[in-house]
Amino acid sequence: MNVKPIKLSLIDQNENSRTVYKSVDSAELMTSMRQNGLLEPIGVMPIPKSSRFEVVYGNRRLISAAKLGWDEIPAVILDLDNSIDRDILGLVENMKRKNTSVQEDGRIFQSLKDRGLSKEEIAARLDISIHRVTLALEILTVVPQEYRTKITNIGKTKQQTPLKGQIAASVASTILNLRRKSRLNRKQTRSVFKYAAENQPSVNEIYKIGPLLKEGFSVDRAISKVKNLDKIVLTLFMPMSTRIKLEEKYKKTIHKQMYEALSDCSEFKIVDFGAKSGQLCSNRRTVEDKVSA
Repeated sequence: MNVKPIKLSLIDQNENSRTVYKSVDSAELMTSMRQNGLLEPIGVMPIPKSSRFEVVYGNRRLISAAKLGWDEIPAVILDLDNSIDRDILGLVENMKRKNTSVQEDGRIFQSLKDRGLSKEEIAARLDISIHRVTLALEILTVVPQEYRTKITNIGKTKQQTPLKGQIAASVASTILNLRRKSRLNRKQTRSVFKYAAENQPSVNEIYKIGPLLKEGFSVDRAISKVKNLDKIVLTLFMPMSTRIKLEEKYKKTIHKQMYEALSDCSEFKIVDFGAKSGQLCSNRRTVEDKVSA
């Protein structure tokens, strides 16, 4: 590995350099560099027909060095064939350090697409899933600008929960699926992303919005309902002969019989949102406990 000190005045940042840095992270890096020096060199490539270099990875370290007033910085001089190799190497380095946002990934993925790589080729060369590539590209172009930088690759789990103001990538993906299936306009999509940023909902909470929209709820009203709704699915198996006998006896479908039986139960209140009665198993009913109704 060819490492040598290079003057900061000779190093340029490329057009795809990361531009979003948290001030807290930058301050911590500067403190570490001031106390311990640079633990890992940055990566640069020579600019043809000049004595200058371009950053491949380590933009944060380069910026911090400049703020600290350093004159030189240790750098690995890389021999890369083309800008695609440069962008891929820089992205892999940032992904290893887990400090790229989904939007930042999308910017690089789009740059690679503009250079002729397909989503499948990008995924293969970076050893990531096609879904991750697709999601990052969609976030870059579809998600309202003010929410793009809030989307994080951290999942919505007990071990990894997004901080206030952040949106898990899995939740963002579910919102985008909701947008397509329910044909949400930009204002409605913005409302769902606003809810996600302020409340850090699970994927399941976002999933519940769709059926309510089908029943005629506005987006805002559906959002206000999801926290108080729980989806209960009952699968009942019975002999076909028994079903036929019951339907012949009562002159109505087994679904309608079950719906009416539940409606007669004093423990529940059935709220009808416009579906024809007898469709208990078609996900077109919401059952609310009377206490909360």
